[in-house]
Amino acid sequence: MMLEWVRRIAVVQPELRRERLLEILRKEELPFCLQRGQEGEHWVENIRVPFCAGKGRLVLGAHYDNVIGSTAANDNASGVAVLLALARWLRTRKAGNLEIVFFDREEYSDHGSAAYLKSVGPETIRAMLNLDMCGFGDAIILIHKGNLENPDFSGLLDTKALSRHTVRLVEQVPFKIGDDEQFQRSLVPNATLQTLPAGEADLFAREALAIKQNGGKMTPEMRELLNHSPVKYTCHNGPQDHIGSVSEQSMQLVFQYLKDSLQEWFPCR
Repeated sequence: MMLEWVRRIAVVQPELRRERLLEILRKEELPFCLQRGQEGEHWVENIRVPFCAGKGRLVLGAHYDNVIGSTAANDNASGVAVLLALARWLRTRKAGNLEIVFFDREEYSDHGSAAYLKSVGPETIRAMLNLDMCGFGDAIILIHKGNLENPDFSGLLDTKALSRHTVRLVEQVPFKIGDDEQFQRSLVPNATLQTLPAGEADLFAREALAIKQNGGKMTPEMRELLNHSPVKYTCHNGPQDHIGSVSEQSMQLVFQYLKDSLQEWFPCR
């Protein structure tokens, strides 16, 4: 199912991507609201799917926009598809105080996530989890940004959940990820999930630790890894950022991990 959603969304035309995402939400009978407005010099249109979303909410986000000219299947129709599957699963349960948001303009300036934060107020958000590039590889990277002791992320970091899933914990990376940065600037605790090939994920985790020990500077090994990483070609209009590189199995890894991890947000509180 998720792979079919990626096929629907992964088109070059931004307006068509948005319309197809809305069509899926309507077909799945998932209530949503559109947040349209001007952010800086651009108009943005975020798509919000609330589940008892009040003050103190958890935000689960994925950007649906694309780099010009790219079908952006992995970056980030894959993350969108995982959140669609999660929304469909949550619909049949008494979901906790959370909201799924599909963000506009992550790939450019005047971000949709910045407009969202201005609209709802950072003080209404307890934590944010960002999904970006979840369709390539057989391991999950969780970039936790020092939130290992934060109780709002305890489900993601639960020992049983981690043991059941192939997850590599990384504190920080030396480059921009995406919408999570807007929440970071607003002092909202946040983390990012993405998938990688397991061997590359292990190397990535080791190098991320080396970067921390090196005072935040990228090591030559990490620079070489990034320059030749297969994942590099599945993002930002890379030659492999197309439907042929995205797998249902990769997205299922993230979906099942989130299902296991979100139990503490039930019932609505």
